[in-house]
Amino acid sequence: PVVHKMELNTDVKSVAELASFVLDEFKMSDFAADVKALREATTNAKKKKAQARRNKIMNKLKFSSKDTSAGKVIQTKQTNFDFGDVQDEEGWECIVCREGMTFRPEEVLGMYVFARLVEIETV
Repeated sequence: PVVHKMELNTDVKSVAELASFVLDEFKMSDFAADVKALREATTNAKKKKAQARRNKIMNKLKFSSKDTSAGKVIQTKQTNFDFGDVQDEEGWECIVCREGMTFRPEEVLGMYVFARLVEIETV
């Protein structure tokens, strides 16, 4: 358990990596089931905590969710939305959130660039 805590909760990245390597070495030993159970318990606890946090936020926003055959559907109990001051973006805008210069004109607009290394043959 101490090595597992070091794997998760250390501020020094190299210590966390080394602790992870130590636990990985136990995969071929008699302790493999114990290490796997410990890691699964930690993962499940984190998922449970994250779900509780999501539910708290959803309740605060008066949203609810339900599982359907198509996936999870989020619904709202609120019916009066005021979109009076919303403006359409003109010019550059983020492809993810659709915000641009109209939303916050005083802030610097960041750019995301997709690039990959391509080998060019020399002539």
